[in-house]
Amino acid sequence: RMMLSPLGRWIAARPLNILVVEDDMLIGMCIEDMLKRCKCNVVHAMRLEKAAREIACHRFDGALLDVTIAGKPVYPFAEALSARNIPFAFVTGHEPDFIPAAYREYPVLGKPLVEIEITRAVEAFQHQLEFIDSMPTAWARPHRQVARFDVV
Repeated sequence: RMMLSPLGRWIAARPLNILVVEDDMLIGMCIEDMLKRCKCNVVHAMRLEKAAREIACHRFDGALLDVTIAGKPVYPFAEALSARNIPFAFVTGHEPDFIPAAYREYPVLGKPLVEIEITRAVEAFQHQLEFIDSMPTAWARPHRQVARFDVV
């Protein structure tokens, strides 16, 4: 459930746990700051290896992924998130056709980022979380699960 903040921003009724995978420290800090204004708890991973450790140990409600981390594509990691029902959006400074056709169904936020896009992403994560939480228990995502994928 979303509620309107005193500043007119949509924020989660409970803090969402968001993973930011961005190898540029300044951009990552900017995204983190915008997410915190939306009352989110944020973990920032600058490397895919750290991101993999984080999803193996913690439950996330959403993720923002730079499409290239230290020269490596983020798509295998995106597939691991998708398998765990963790909603995500790509973040890129490239043209939309830079993203392979197989991944163009996922949301893309362009750089430079604007706060309203981050706010809309949080709202979308919240709606997806409500849908997942409404599913029968047997289908609901586990609290902890070991992520298995190869970081190339």
